[in-house]
Amino acid sequence: MTAEVGVMNGLGVALAADSAVTIGATADKIYPSADKLFKLSEEPPLGIMIYGSGSFLGIPWEPIIASYRKKLENRAAFTHAEEYAKGYVRHLKTYLRRHCTPVEQNGFVALVALYFFYHLRARFRELSEERIVINQNPVDNANAAMSIFLDLLADELRVTTNSARLHALPNGFERSFKNRYRRIIIAMLEYVFENFFLQMSASTKRRIVTLIAKLVTHRRAKQFAPIGVVIAGFGKDDVFPKLVEICITGVIGERFLHVVNSITVDREHPSHVEPFAQSEMAFTFLHGIHPDIRRFVERNLNPQARANWDRWLRNYADGINKMVSSLPKGELGALAEFLVNLTKVKHHVSKQPETVGGPIDVAVISRADGIVWIQRKHYFKAELNPQYFERKNKERIKWKKG
Repeated sequence: MTAEVGVMNGLGVALAADSAVTIGATADKIYPSADKLFKLSEEPPLGIMIYGSGSFLGIPWEPIIASYRKKLENRAAFTHAEEYAKGYVRHLKTYLRRHCTPVEQNGFVALVALYFFYHLRARFRELSEERIVINQNPVDNANAAMSIFLDLLADELRVTTNSARLHALPNGFERSFKNRYRRIIIAMLEYVFENFFLQMSASTKRRIVTLIAKLVTHRRAKQFAPIGVVIAGFGKDDVFPKLVEICITGVIGERFLHVVNSITVDREHPSHVEPFAQSEMAFTFLHGIHPDIRRFVERNLNPQARANWDRWLRNYADGINKMVSSLPKGELGALAEFLVNLTKVKHHVSKQPETVGGPIDVAVISRADGIVWIQRKHYFKAELNPQYFERKNKERIKWKKG
């Protein structure tokens, strides 16, 4: 897993990413030296971060990013940062046509289902602890647990279908998706809930498969995307920095399912802080309360108390955003690093695997100074490899000339 953050105001955008890479679904091995933050373009200045999987269709991200960067060297600069994101999606589709296999497609569906079922399991535990009496009749407890689970499914379906549907999907797509991936979805369901002894009927399992089919065809899939790409900086004509998040939710047949979220700052909205992947500690800092505790509190508020609560949260967040809007460029980088480090320290002192860790890479991107690395790790000693830095400097000069 990963902790990353983008911090923006009118001067520029700071990007920060940890370096932990997890091997295996249960964090069997963790290495603290992965690269997740890269330069995308020297002029206009843009950076790119990746989170989730360290590869796309089995190909590491670094050569994919390098080949897109090479393409950009040989074409005129795009006007706006969003166009670089659209170009990157087109670039990924070329890999899709060349390298996508049924195994890769099955893997995408399995991961989206797995992440969603982990989310469902956490919600089920919360509600069960509130509603089920331990010493009650076991049969009554089993019935109560199943009732809670079915209510959860209905609520998740409502939230999913209330989000916008992805464009350009043909009629019958959901039906063919259910027929093709039902076994994989049920296998993930049974893996996640195997110790809960829920007696799920065939009808309940069909509802769950339908829910996953709805999920991958709606914008809510962003919440459970196994891969994310963040492109931030300036297009040729951008006055203010922009940040574009591309959440890759599936590869089904020749269809590349993804959700794009674009964020900018301007005179009316002069700052923004956006965490990615493992974001709960950044959320706690920015909103004054842990998201799990916030959900628990909000379930137990009457309308008047909820209105006061919302006003307090809004005032707290507005105070943070107001200060961010005034930060100089160096402090943007310091805040971005701090927010990633907050998650890193939390994982270090808790029982959780240290899936956020290692050095924190930080870059500040501004119109005036371009891309400036505040912190950047190397897997080699700089004094032993002067030719590396000479080559990079030559590439930079070449890019600026032309």
